[in-house]
Amino acid sequence: MLWYAEKMPEQDPQAILDAAEDAASRVGQRLLNARKERGLTLEALARASGVSKGTLSQIEQNKANPSVTVLYRVAMALSLPISDLVEDPYKATHFEVVPAGESDRKFFTNQPCNGHLLNPPWMDKNLEFYEMNFPAGGVLESQPHHPHTREMLTVTAGKVRVTAGDKTADLKPGDTAHYSADVPHKIENTGRGKATIMLVVRYRTEG
Repeated sequence: MLWYAEKMPEQDPQAILDAAEDAASRVGQRLLNARKERGLTLEALARASGVSKGTLSQIEQNKANPSVTVLYRVAMALSLPISDLVEDPYKATHFEVVPAGESDRKFFTNQPCNGHLLNPPWMDKNLEFYEMNFPAGGVLESQPHHPHTREMLTVTAGKVRVTAGDKTADLKPGDTAHYSADVPHKIENTGRGKATIMLVVRYRTEG
C-alpha cells in the first residue's frame, strides 16, 4: 500500500509571526487584570502559582514571554483557563454574558454615588460601560481623563445635570449627552429622588 503525504497549505511566515506577537502582547495585560480582579498582590500570586514575583512582574509589563508551563501554573492559581490569557477575546468569544450582581464589578468612589461595571473586564482598557446610581444631591466630580477620552451618558431615571469644561446640560429620562472627558467634568443629581444613568467611557490615544 502506498501512502501519500498530504501537502500542507502554504502559510505566510510574517503573518504567523505577527499573530504570535499579538497573542504575546495580550498576556501581560490579561494577567494584570485577572490578578487585580481577584484582589491578589504579586507576592500572593507568586505563592499560589510557584512562579517568582519578578517573573510575574516581567510578564505583566510584557518584558518576558512565559512558557506554557508558567502560563499553566498562573492560570491554575487564578482559577481560569489558560486560553483566557492568550486568546483574542473578540475572536474567541462570540457570545458573552456578564452576570448581574457580581461583587467584583461594583464601582465605588469617595463621592455620594455608586455603580457597577457592565462590560467584560478584558475590555476596560479601551471602553468602560457603567450603570451609576445617585441619591438625592449625589455628585460625581472627575478630573480630566486621558487626552481624547469621550463619555456618553443616558439618563434612565431622575434628573441629571452634566458639566464638561464650560458646557452644561440638564437631562431627563431618555436624554443622552456626549461630551469630552479630557476636561474637568461633573455629573449631579438635580432631582428630589434617586437618579440612574448608563455611562460609557471611551479611551482614545489619538483624536
